[in-house]
Amino acid sequence: EAEAIAKIEHLNVVTVHDQVETDHQVWIVMKLLEARSLADLLSRDGALAVPRAATIGLQVLQGLRAVHAASVVHRDVKPGNVLVRDDGLAILVDFGIATFEGADRVTRTGSVIGTPSYLAPELFAPASPGPTPASDLWAL
Repeated sequence: EAEAIAKIEHLNVVTVHDQVETDHQVWIVMKLLEARSLADLLSRDGALAVPRAATIGLQVLQGLRAVHAASVVHRDVKPGNVLVRDDGLAILVDFGIATFEGADRVTRTGSVIGTPSYLAPELFAPASPGPTPASDLWAL
């Protein structure tokens, strides 16, 4: 998945420079971003004003459009995985559990991957086909 993400060049998606595997551990080398997570901003400032929330939401949607165009599903869209720079630019990060759209489920039946409070309801179903771009949108 890191190789697919590395090919995504979009202002609202973190830049992936490289993927390194050592001792059965995969490391993803990404651009260092000087920004705060949306979760931190919400914790510090409380609810965002509607225009600011809409601007951030639109930027995340634009990033997800690029991700989904590469047939990648993020699987963990949440405020902690959106960084917001001081200039207002929102960037989707943390592709650690991303997968290709339509990929076989690699988890055993009944396992749920992602942050439960942001998962689409159908992902909890025993016969769930697994994550899709629609489940990323549900999380947003």
